[in-house]
Amino acid sequence: MSSRHLALRAACWLLVCLGTAAGSASAQGPAYRERWGYLHLERRRAELFDALAGRSEADVRAVAGLLAASDGGVPFVPVANALAFLRGCEPDAAFQLRCALGLFVLPEVVDPRGKQPACRVANFSVMLPFSLPPAGRMTFELSISKSSGERVHVEALSDKTDLEDVRLAQARLAFPCDDLADGAYEVELRTLLDGAGPRASDPRLRWTFHVLRGYQERAELAMGGAVAVRADLDPLRRALLDGCAAEVSRAYTGEAFAVQSDAVQDLLRLERCLENVSEDRPPLSGMGGVVPTGLPFGDSFQPCLLRAHPDGGPRPTVVFATGAPAYSIGARRPASPPFRSGAWLSRELGAFGLEDGWNVCVLGSPGGGRPYAAAVRGVLEALPAVFETDGPKPVLVCDREAAAVVGIQLAKLRPLVSGVVLIGAGAIPAPTLRALEDLPVRALKLSGYPASVAIDRLMEYVAGQERADREDLDLALLHERPTPWPYGAASSAAELRAFARRCFEAR
Repeated sequence: MSSRHLALRAACWLLVCLGTAAGSASAQGPAYRERWGYLHLERRRAELFDALAGRSEADVRAVAGLLAASDGGVPFVPVANALAFLRGCEPDAAFQLRCALGLFVLPEVVDPRGKQPACRVANFSVMLPFSLPPAGRMTFELSISKSSGERVHVEALSDKTDLEDVRLAQARLAFPCDDLADGAYEVELRTLLDGAGPRASDPRLRWTFHVLRGYQERAELAMGGAVAVRADLDPLRRALLDGCAAEVSRAYTGEAFAVQSDAVQDLLRLERCLENVSEDRPPLSGMGGVVPTGLPFGDSFQPCLLRAHPDGGPRPTVVFATGAPAYSIGARRPASPPFRSGAWLSRELGAFGLEDGWNVCVLGSPGGGRPYAAAVRGVLEALPAVFETDGPKPVLVCDREAAAVVGIQLAKLRPLVSGVVLIGAGAIPAPTLRALEDLPVRALKLSGYPASVAIDRLMEYVAGQERADREDLDLALLHERPTPWPYGAASSAAELRAFARRCFEAR
């Protein structure tokens, strides 16, 4: 990241704020808008994942089938149908529409003392990422609340609320934040159809935004500081710093976040990282919980989230690699984001590994032109310098596209891991299979997922080998329960824990 690149990002952030206030989100480019639309799709999938908790195997099987069905060109349809099934209601036009409607929230951090007036205002634009049948005349209500739940503003939107206007994000509200104290706030979108508000079972939408005086100046200083020192750092410290700076840069330029806005904490982490570097401490020193950052490979870095066990000390590590962004169970993908943030998988995994005393690393997906096999190798080589280890090498769990890459390149990664799990995909070349020796490998088929045919073929190939050759392989299915395709890793947490324990104890 050069000083010229930093200046360009600063200019982009101002354009985001000014464009949203002066016109609407339609002033942004198609890829920019698509990224926000994809955020809303992932949000609904996360909502469905939560709703599956504690449901019967029959319900999980039914949801897996609904998610594997054709979406008719509208990615929200399968998740809406599955949500309606779990809530015991009909996925009618009103339900589908409320499931798909989204909201641009810009800027992510409002700075009442910012240099640009537009960035001192919270801008909300209602948007519909895909065309859907009408369900009545639309109007909207936006309410803004403190984190305590106290409501500070409510406003109705009735202008430019036709389907075509909403497709172009023309229904909008600009809310001055001069009178709001610094802190986190929540905006809720309620969709009224022919004057009727949402039913109890209808999807709801809430997003967090922040107010922080001085944010613009602090973000610029922090990103400038990162530019000034990065060239003199070794590859590991540079990647850790770049990964922290990338999170601030994303919020600064108005790009859609993953899971929820954490922009203020991202800035605090970058400021702490810079302080650590200046004091010659490890870049992430003093940071607890899940830390979004990067790990090195070549001259670049692989985005990841690191969670060191809170008790510290040398511990085993489980590394997860998430699948790529997908509109459906097939090959249809968004142009933006080019790769999927590991934050979505991290959210699904929750407290995975804490009870067992493990560290956890979650990698972003393949995509964006990154040589992913080299990136995974770089991560595995760098981890011992980040997480203290007590001997066992990491267990690597790969989902979908990540599994496809790792399966083919497993021979190169084999010396760096104590076990591998391939979810939804993962052909392993025959010479690589013969060289695995005693490396434990598990595979998991995803319900209705086309690429899982590679796992069927892998198991058929192994079954067809001579008995002596099969006995040299430690390769089996992780389990055979119905598994909805977006949730392979998190839906298999119990089996993954048992497999990782076995791998760590054996080494």
